Amino acid sequence: MKPPTDQHKILALFQPWSEGLLTLDFRIDDGFTPVGLQFLSACVIGWHEDVKEIHIYTDGSYDRRHDVSSFAFAVFGWNADIDDKHYFLGWSGSIVCTDTEGRNCLGAQTHSAGDGEVSALLWAILWILQSPIWCPHTLHFDSMVARFTASGDWQFDEANLHKKKLREVAQMAEAVRPGMIQFSHVKAHSNHPCNNLIDGFARQTIAHGHNEKAVTPDWRPLLKQESHQLY
Repeated sequence: MKPPTDQHKILALFQPWSEGLLTLDFRIDDGFTPVGLQFLSACVIGWHEDVKEIHIYTDGSYDRRHDVSSFAFAVFGWNADIDDKHYFLGWSGSIVCTDTEGRNCLGAQTHSAGDGEVSALLWAILWILQSPIWCPHTLHFDSMVARFTASGDWQFDEANLHKKKLREVAQMAEAVRPGMIQFSHVKAHSNHPCNNLIDGFARQTIAHGHNEKAVTPDWRPLLKQESHQLY
């Protein structure tokens, strides 16, 4: 990483987010499968000190009719050594921001399914950076493009600011939490309960919107094309 000229800018990535960003609320509709809802009903709700691992499921969605995409991520705790193994810590999501002057713009310039997937991973990694939870984190995804962009295994057009910033933020997360962040692929439409849940969250976000009033630090100085502070 290149040390930033203005250190206060990069420190914005580590400021705790507002408590309202992760929520436990959602609408139960036909966008959720029974296996997903059954799994969620068996989870302990909220944080507990017994949590030993964090698992974050990410997904994006795209509505061709209205040319709009969304992202969502859900955070689960896990402890294999006790009876109550699963904890649902909450989820968050929103419409992908393509306004370059928007406070929550992470570089997306268009709406697409791919941009939804990239935004989901980006927001999940940013959540890890600001989280005080210090334990192994696994990011689960069904988009190989987003995952291998984050890891650097696949090349991408440097002009694609969205993917470029995903790679930079992933590098930064590995630098400050070495060996603590892993990636795990989940096959789409495989009836995996958590993948089904996050797919429902992403679709519901397009239909109803979510967390528009949530306030996060202003990262625009770090996420513009001309900024090289995250390298």
